[in-house]
Amino acid sequence: NCGLPALGAEDEYGLCGELESCDKDQDCEVSEWQNWTTCSNNCFGLQERMRQVVKYASGHGKKCEDLSLKDVKPCNPGPEETASQGCAPDPERSCKIGAWEDWSKCTERCGGGQQTRQRHILSPAANDGPPCDDALKETAACNIESCDKGNCTDCQWGLWSDWGDCTKCGSQRFRHRLIETMPNHCGQTCNPGAAKETGDCKSDCEEKLFCAWSSWHEMNECSASCGFATRMRQRQLSLSKEDRGASNFFTAGENSPCNGNQVDVVDCPVEACKAECEPLPCQFGEWKEWEECSC
Repeated sequence: NCGLPALGAEDEYGLCGELESCDKDQDCEVSEWQNWTTCSNNCFGLQERMRQVVKYASGHGKKCEDLSLKDVKPCNPGPEETASQGCAPDPERSCKIGAWEDWSKCTERCGGGQQTRQRHILSPAANDGPPCDDALKETAACNIESCDKGNCTDCQWGLWSDWGDCTKCGSQRFRHRLIETMPNHCGQTCNPGAAKETGDCKSDCEEKLFCAWSSWHEMNECSASCGFATRMRQRQLSLSKEDRGASNFFTAGENSPCNGNQVDVVDCPVEACKAECEPLPCQFGEWKEWEECSC
């Protein structure tokens, strides 16, 4: 009852060094080649064959980066073969143009504007066939009537909304605006512009957590009222969204192991134990009966 108590932290935690990878070293493996496909054409065709990845590389294993999964070769005739007499050159083919698309919207509501229409080549000329020599785009005047500015209302954009939240993993945010005032028959259209705007921002794919110590709990009572005594307090190690500064053990992910308990023991002020003593006189008991005579 007169020895010194053990003081200080009961448990201590430290970060592990470099650990071996949980994934075993495994080279990438591919299957055998499948059979060659049927030739794609009776003359000057192609054949192909495929294979698949059976096992993907893991750990420090060799990857399949240099291994082909598709093989192609000519056929009818094949390599070092002569084409048959039936394989004559393809006939010539003339260029073909599609129909005109609808006219675009006029660039002006009044006072003269422009509109365009276009068409596309359906099939280009081949084997010395005649090429296309017609126009693929036309422009025409539109809305040439005079603008009466007396009762015209021009288009107006509204204000941009506030930026939205940053997308998870995407590092992008958006804001919108609407047309506040639409133009009438003679008003100016809104200046070309986006109704939705994209901005850069910073986001993490995984929620950032901290493996951190909690605050120390209150000290408990002393283990004794006098003599050598101790008292203790505890704190816990757990995942937290809060950045606790010096209490952070390490930055963690959602599935990071983080748990523990630490006890801190301190001594209490030493006070001598004062035993209260009540003096009592010595007293003899009553005499027992005499023993038998020895002889």
